[in-house]
Amino acid sequence: MKGKHKTMRKYLLSIRKYIALEIVLDLISSAALAFLPYLIKLLFDSANHMSLRLLVTLASLYALCVLVSLVTTYLHMIVHWKRGVAFEVALKRDFFKTITRYRYQKFISRDVGEYISIQAHEITQLEMDYLNPLLNIIKMANSIVIFGAVLLFLVDIRIGTAIIALSFFSAILVPTLGAKTISHRLKVYLDARGEYMAKMKDLLEGFKLIRPDTRNSIFREHEAVLSKTAQQRFQYGKIKSLLGVVRGFFLYLLNIVAFSLVGWFMLIGEITTGTAAATLGFIESFITPIQSIITDMATIRGTKGIKDKVLAMLDWNTAGDMPPATAFNEAVAFEGVTVRYKDFSLENFSFKFHKGKKYAIIGPNGSGKSTVVRALMKYVDLDAGKICVDGKELHSIDTTPIMWCVDQHEHIFMSDFFSNTTVFGTVPHEKTLPKFLSLIGEAKFNSISNQENCRLLSGGEKQIIGLFRAMLADKDILLLDEPLSAMDSQVSQLMKLYLSSLVDKTIIKVTHDLTDHLHSFDEILLILDGKLCTSGSWAQVKATEAFASFYFNSSSK
Repeated sequence: MKGKHKTMRKYLLSIRKYIALEIVLDLISSAALAFLPYLIKLLFDSANHMSLRLLVTLASLYALCVLVSLVTTYLHMIVHWKRGVAFEVALKRDFFKTITRYRYQKFISRDVGEYISIQAHEITQLEMDYLNPLLNIIKMANSIVIFGAVLLFLVDIRIGTAIIALSFFSAILVPTLGAKTISHRLKVYLDARGEYMAKMKDLLEGFKLIRPDTRNSIFREHEAVLSKTAQQRFQYGKIKSLLGVVRGFFLYLLNIVAFSLVGWFMLIGEITTGTAAATLGFIESFITPIQSIITDMATIRGTKGIKDKVLAMLDWNTAGDMPPATAFNEAVAFEGVTVRYKDFSLENFSFKFHKGKKYAIIGPNGSGKSTVVRALMKYVDLDAGKICVDGKELHSIDTTPIMWCVDQHEHIFMSDFFSNTTVFGTVPHEKTLPKFLSLIGEAKFNSISNQENCRLLSGGEKQIIGLFRAMLADKDILLLDEPLSAMDSQVSQLMKLYLSSLVDKTIIKVTHDLTDHLHSFDEILLILDGKLCTSGSWAQVKATEAFASFYFNSSSK
């Protein structure tokens, strides 16, 4: 818990200059406004001996106080917006940086829609419902002190003492009423909203499946999640409304007591009409800050669930980042690796992939071919065994400097060709531009490279971008998981020839295509039912009974 508070304190300290300036400007504005009821008192008390000069003086002072308040309020609001934006940007920047440093397994433990919801809504809500109320409490407390001082020393000490005492009682007691309940209701509602966003993302990403015959079923799926979210929002609003009425009662109680005190002192002749008018004017000046403090404290308590959730996700220790593998010199060794899924497992896989060699992994769908690549990329956790790169265990080093993976459904950013192939300028674009042209031809290259949103390209064109991306990355180890399946045959053949011609690159390719230039690979691995059955040259593997059985089953389907 201590670490979480320290994390939030970090963001508060980052905007401390804005906070200080905002409070100072608010103090000046409150002080100017605090003198207005006192000037009203002077006006009423001077009614019997009023002169033009006195009237002009009082009116001028009144106008000056209003002008000072307006100017400082405007400056205060400018600083307020600047502070709010700075706080939100700092949190969102760190949140994005943090989740992009998660291990893959940690990242996929939550739906992408939930991350988007937190980034787009919860963090903004923290700025509005945590930071703003927190500073508002300080500013309202300053207002109460200033108005209280004027009321005590310039108006009437007895009425001032009673009002201030009741005000502090209300400020301390009222915010605690139902705080835990409303915090829980808000968290439940926000969690439901995150689920709704995840469902919306899921349904809209499957837009091709929204057809006249499926539309009603998809509508019902959407409606179920929407109704749940709406119900949770209503439950939150219902308890919030009830607590608002209860808290409002205590504020009116303050008004009733002050009104009664003024009436009593006027009845016994203890105060003048001016004092009574000023006191009633001050009541509103107390009611508003007290009401604001009560609301703000309740709002802050209500954000506890959101705050803890965001801070827990930010509280990811990056101090233990793994040292990078600067070079690949010898081999990647799998030693008794087992990866278990619900209905499948890769069992006791042992193999050594040597530097500069090319390997193809074949086998039927669901046999465990891709699991080898996924384990090497740390996309799955090992249930047994270990993987070593040049003798160092994979889980203890960062292999991104030496390894790149291209899979069948490579992610394409909603951006242009340059941004996609270079991953937003990570590597020089001109590095292999001539190679691009020779592989796919100038016409196709121009067609792809001129696309501003590469998400709109065909499946084969997207795979071309994925391979170009790998070429530009130029890593020692290239992992390929069915990367050519959607390309047209001519481009696919050129790509295969190019990959075969690469020297000093270790290539591990997963494929189901038995005509996939397998003779050009140094070694073929045949995996059946989660086990490595045989390995060797293409001619050696084809001669085995295991391959004959696999080939017969594949051909008969």
